[in-house]
Amino acid sequence: MNTVLLSQGFRLLLIGVLQVVIFDRLRLGPLGPYYPDIVVYPLVLLWLPFRTPRPLQYLLAFGLGLGLDITQLTPGLHAGAALTMMGFRPLVLRFLEPRAGYEALHSPTLRRFTIAWYAPYLLVLMLLYFLVYYSLEVFTPLYLGAILGKTMLSWSISALFLFLVTMIYNPLD
Repeated sequence: MNTVLLSQGFRLLLIGVLQVVIFDRLRLGPLGPYYPDIVVYPLVLLWLPFRTPRPLQYLLAFGLGLGLDITQLTPGLHAGAALTMMGFRPLVLRFLEPRAGYEALHSPTLRRFTIAWYAPYLLVLMLLYFLVYYSLEVFTPLYLGAILGKTMLSWSISALFLFLVTMIYNPLD
């Protein structure tokens, strides 16, 4: 049990530092107002074991999102998007559940499941994350085109980085 907590803590620290030090400062191309935000820290939340109690999932999502909000001066955007993503996580897991079910001790990682299972899990939840993030950012439906444009751009660029990070750091537990 202690090794699982230690590995989860190390994973949280490593990906959190990568997000703040590298990905928050990385701006790709002059795309006008539609520059993509590269977000990889939700991987820590998405890789939580199936047996993780739901209140702990929400607490981790809020804490991690709030920590990022503090470093980026975005009051509550990451926290709100992360909490919403974690709220929909059980629905997506239930939709993708294999016939034999999930083993409670495992995590939803690429090493445990196939790419055909892992890709929809990751992509659907990250699309929801970005949609909520940019909706909270402008907080009005008047800019629906801008919200959808930034969502799709950030989601597609982040997906590449998410799969890259997953291939490099593919946890077993």
